[in-house]
Amino acid sequence: MLVLSPGLPAPLVLAIVSTLAILTFVSPRSSHAQDCGAACVLAGPRLASVDSTRSALLDPVLSGLLGSDVALDVLDWNGLAEGDVNLLDLLGESGARIGVSEPSQVLSAQMTLLSLVSAAGAVAAADGDTALVSALDALELPLAGLAGTIRLGDLLSIELPEGSLADIELNALDLVTGAVQLYNHRNVLTTTSPIALDNALLRTLGIGGGEILLQVVEPPVLRCGPTGTQFHSAAIRAHVALDLADLAVDAGPLTAALTPLLGAASAGIELARLDLYLEVARAEGAIRGIDLGARAVDLELSPAIGDLYLGAIDPAVFFNRDRALGASDLTHGQLGALEIALSGGLLRERARIHARALARGSPAARQLLRLLAPFPARGSVAQGTASLGHLATSLATSLDIEVEETLGLALDPLVDTVIEPAVNDVVGGVLGGTVTPALAQTVDPLLELLGVRVGEAVAEVRAITSRCRDTGDCPITGPAPDGVNTARYGVATHGIFAGMGIGALDPDDDRTRTGAGDAEAQADDLAGTDDEDGLSGAVWHRGGRVELPLALRGGAPGHLQGWVDWQGNGVFDPGDRIALDVTPDAEGFATLTVDVPADAREGTTFARLRWSSQQALGPAGPAPDGEVEDHAITIAAPAQIRLSGRVFADDGAGADAVAHDGIRQPGELALNGVELRALTPDGTELARGPSDAAGRWQLIVPAEAERELVMQALAPRGWRSISEVPDLPPQVLVGPVDDGLMVLAVAPGDSLTGLDLGFVPRAVLSAVNRDVLVDPGQRRDLPYRLRAGSPVSSELALLSPAATPDGALSVTLMRDADCDGTGDDALDAPILLSAGETGCAVARVAALSGAPVGSVLRYDLVATSLYAGTSTSESIRVPTTVTIGSALAIRETVENLSRKTAEGISNRAGPGDLLIYRLKLENTSSEPLDDVGILVATPVFTALTTPLPDDATRAAAPACELIAPRAPRTGFRGLLRWRCPGSMMPGERIDLSYVVRVLE
Repeated sequence: MLVLSPGLPAPLVLAIVSTLAILTFVSPRSSHAQDCGAACVLAGPRLASVDSTRSALLDPVLSGLLGSDVALDVLDWNGLAEGDVNLLDLLGESGARIGVSEPSQVLSAQMTLLSLVSAAGAVAAADGDTALVSALDALELPLAGLAGTIRLGDLLSIELPEGSLADIELNALDLVTGAVQLYNHRNVLTTTSPIALDNALLRTLGIGGGEILLQVVEPPVLRCGPTGTQFHSAAIRAHVALDLADLAVDAGPLTAALTPLLGAASAGIELARLDLYLEVARAEGAIRGIDLGARAVDLELSPAIGDLYLGAIDPAVFFNRDRALGASDLTHGQLGALEIALSGGLLRERARIHARALARGSPAARQLLRLLAPFPARGSVAQGTASLGHLATSLATSLDIEVEETLGLALDPLVDTVIEPAVNDVVGGVLGGTVTPALAQTVDPLLELLGVRVGEAVAEVRAITSRCRDTGDCPITGPAPDGVNTARYGVATHGIFAGMGIGALDPDDDRTRTGAGDAEAQADDLAGTDDEDGLSGAVWHRGGRVELPLALRGGAPGHLQGWVDWQGNGVFDPGDRIALDVTPDAEGFATLTVDVPADAREGTTFARLRWSSQQALGPAGPAPDGEVEDHAITIAAPAQIRLSGRVFADDGAGADAVAHDGIRQPGELALNGVELRALTPDGTELARGPSDAAGRWQLIVPAEAERELVMQALAPRGWRSISEVPDLPPQVLVGPVDDGLMVLAVAPGDSLTGLDLGFVPRAVLSAVNRDVLVDPGQRRDLPYRLRAGSPVSSELALLSPAATPDGALSVTLMRDADCDGTGDDALDAPILLSAGETGCAVARVAALSGAPVGSVLRYDLVATSLYAGTSTSESIRVPTTVTIGSALAIRETVENLSRKTAEGISNRAGPGDLLIYRLKLENTSSEPLDDVGILVATPVFTALTTPLPDDATRAAAPACELIAPRAPRTGFRGLLRWRCPGSMMPGERIDLSYVVRVLE
């Protein structure tokens, strides 16, 4: 039944055929990589936003299609236009409301619009899209009273495996308008009442108003599938009624045609209403190619073609969705009336005007269109001659006017030859000048709300995906690794995109693989190509560290996730995650550092890696792209790294021994108690231990991943590192041999032996007296002794001697071959010393006669020793100060009591030997010295014996006394202090001595 508003003789009806997509699960096709691509395509224009004008149209259009009052504001419509709903989540929520679980069951089941909108609202709420939630809530009230149902599978058509749906997003406005059109198609003949056009705009064109009735011939469809998938937009029928009663029509052409024939005549034309019938065939297209690597889709499109009818069509015919319209269905419809005045207006004749016209759009050639990521991406092709405005203009060429022959005897003979042609011209002008812009400005925008644009094909690729799936193969049933629980690792699937994966190989298509899991995670390894090449190293140790270098290809940007079932309980728990959104470097590589928990269960367990453009993936479920790799790994007891070797005195002692060669030979002593440490490169200590009496040492280092370690030997006091054994294991990195360090590249389980290091005592440079007094004009030899710990070549030199005032004192370095404290000749060659040998020199100081008391000479004696057979050298310096003035001359000698060697300024000794040191003091000045104090340190590697000999003698009383320590004990090492009270006269001498034992 057609319903007219008051004042309009008949409505305008619009029949709509739109395409969103039919979602149907189908069996997978070929598993070849080149056949993996699939795309989801929506045909028809899409509103990115809704202004107040469109909002005012959407409410009545949807209300009319539903038969229920829809009243959303602009904010709600924009919430729908700008909101997306995940397809997989929508199917899940919808299934929960109608009591089914499988997506295929959801698609085939009957549901109300309220259930669908409520499910979409739940998805939007989970996504935190409050604007979309508000808009969908506002729709629930007008939908609550609708009893009719739809089948979601008639709205969505997807030739994809279920796992490919994870990343497909539906626009909420497309979903709502498509579902409403589907509802109208299944439950309502037309819109339940006419929809008013933009009458304010029509009045600016002289048209009193207009209404439209809509019919959905086909519902919208979102179609997802591979190359070859066909898609189409809406097909529409619309009946439009325009009120032309107020339109001023110029009948001048008719008057001009009649006047020559009838004399004085005038004509007037009154238009009442214009009925237009629009049928828009769907825009069609096909997917011609999908390049997953380039993220590109090639489409073939042909624009929507419309037919526009003017006249009358029986509503039972026009609104019959199963009936194709033909030219014979169109009859002349009443358009208005004609009045002609003759004889100066004394005679007036009237007749009704009927009109009929048909304009058909020409089929358009298909055009190619390529759309590129990011998606959604939209494009269009057009054919200008098929637009609604062009169709309206074209009606004039087929316009057939019929004027009823009720004008009387004088006029009726002129109807066919004069009147109808003239009226035809007048009405044709109205069609082109008024009706054409009216349709373009009012009907076109309304059709666009429903996804229809006459003469144009608009396509939007919502997403591309892969039908080929890479599936994890961890067990999903049966016993867990711990033997107690059940394996429940879940199924992880990824769409396969060429060039995107873990490791060097693209994943196989696992759709045809039997079973989703495998007790040993080997199903994917054994089927087709073994593409699980991303992870190596199947044995990990508790408490250790594993470095996993990974090649991550494709996915810009991509994100790596990882889990290991540390406790073997059959699930990947939150604490099992080893990677969260790890991204590779610019070269596509990333190193995953895994710290194996100390309490991890020993034995076999499973690891899972997932690589995708999607962030924060869980251990199971679908992913749009990338790869999943499952691996069986073994957790073993904590691994250890063992390091061992010897430390010894590499001093060449022994008849045939070679010093400093890193090889212990007879006569070279083992070193006991040397501390050795294992460190990380940043200095963190991992292990420490001493050498034993045989010089042997061993360190056990907790194992981590392959890494560098530093082994450090701490030289005893007075010693230095000099050598390493020449034939070291390959794990020892090349470095200096004399620094006591070895840098090792080790792996868990390594045992490195023979890490021998040689040490030698440092050379010792000593002076009998570092602060010396001389008289003016006096010459004095100052003795120095250099004791070598191992063979060296030593050069002695005076460094920066300076006298104040200049020239008051001078110094010359001389050789002292017999170490008697007296210079022999100039020292102009290095001193060659063997281990334990002492070399001597003197600095001969001369004071200028008449030099003032207080004149000072300062210099450093420097001994630079090159260790034999090496490039290692070290320098020792002894600062000396010589002052002109009163002086106390001190001479120290040593005698080996155990070996009964002669007394001298140096001597040889071994462990346990008793040595007596004698100090001889003499006042060499011409003035008395008051309260002389003597401070002496026990020599290194020696300790006092008891009792301390008290044989200090002097010519005059009182005698000297030991004041520190007060009660010396056996083994004392440190400072000895004597005090000699009173005056020490010129030439007077004091003799002191003490006995020490050389330490073992």
